[in-house]
This record gives sequence, C-alpha cells and structure tokens, in this order.
Amino acid sequence: MADNTTLTVNGNFSFYEGCEVTLATGSSLSLQNGYLNDTSTIVCSSEISIGNNTMISNSVIIQDSDFHAIVREGFKKTAPIKIGDNVWIGVRSVILKGVSIGDGCVVAAGSVVNKSLKEKVLAGGVPCKIIRENIEWKK
Repeated sequence: MADNTTLTVNGNFSFYEGCEVTLATGSSLSLQNGYLNDTSTIVCSSEISIGNNTMISNSVIIQDSDFHAIVREGFKKTAPIKIGDNVWIGVRSVILKGVSIGDGCVVAAGSVVNKSLKEKVLAGGVPCKIIRENIEWKK
C-alpha cells in the first residue's frame, strides 16, 4: 500500500495463498464478502470495487491501469473497475481498466474482459463476448 490509499472491507473477504494486492498512491480498493483465490492479483492505480458474494478463481488478474500511455487523443491509461454482487470470475481471466461487471455474471476461464458486461450474463473469450443472457448460478 502506497501513501494516501484506501482499503475498505465491508464483510468477510478472503485472500488465499500467493495472492498479490497492490495499491498505488491515492488509489481506493473496496471489497465486500467473497474471495480472491490462489495466485490471483489485484493492481489498483485508481479505483476498484468488488461486490458481495464475488468468487475470483485462481490466477486472475484485475488491474485498472495500462501503466503506460499510448500517444493518442482521448487515451486514458487508468479507469475504475466495478465488479458487482454474486459474480464468478473463472481461472486465468484478466479484468482490464474501465470495466463494469454486472450482478450475477459468470466470466468463463481464460477470458480477457475489456468491455463492460450487463447483469446476469455468461461471457467468455479473448476478447470477452456474451455467450448467454439471463443466467442464474449458485455456489
């Protein structure tokens, strides 16, 4: 944790073996009930919010920054991430800057999520695309 960071845990959030969480200066990470499984990584440069009952599988990467700017009009190297309630993120998925994942979503293993997902969808692939809508799941 760097200077002037905020880490908020509103519930019971678990970190399993080998997880890495980095908060850059001035960043904010908010967690509800859920877990970050083995060898997963959160890199927060601006703002990341993870909702209630969210399960994040092994070797997942969540980062809200590209860390380097591309010289292009309108390019933003950092943008907040919001992961809703009751979300399941599959093994080795990558969640990139500026993404919102709606409540009740399932992200398939190995996906690269570079665009926001509405609620209750099964999505997967590189880049991530909606596979099925109006899904329900239970742990």
